[in-house]
Amino acid sequence: MKNNTIRAESGIEVYIYQYADLFIDQELDDERRPKIYDNNGIFRSMLLFISHNIPKPDNENIELLDYIFNIYIDLCCKYDKLPTLEMFSVVIMVDPNTLSAWGNGEYRNN
Repeated sequence: MKNNTIRAESGIEVYIYQYADLFIDQELDDERRPKIYDNNGIFRSMLLFISHNIPKPDNENIELLDYIFNIYIDLCCKYDKLPTLEMFSVVIMVDPNTLSAWGNGEYRNN
């Protein structure tokens, strides 16, 4: 399985990709590693692992949230998963309703 960390350049990207690799190496045996592509539960577990290990981003730091969202999209594409706001909210530890409210302009302007 290709190493995620080698794609990292700086900042939080290193941590997210590093924790994705750590999850795969430490939490999945040889039989379960390839199943991350087919099993949504394994992918979800990886996102939870990442979420529990990175610092919670400040909700006011839109650039950082956008950056993390782009990494989340990259991971979804790599593991053939459909990105959802609900799972992204897990990564950044925000209630999914908050993301919907932001999208509707209730908490900040678009």
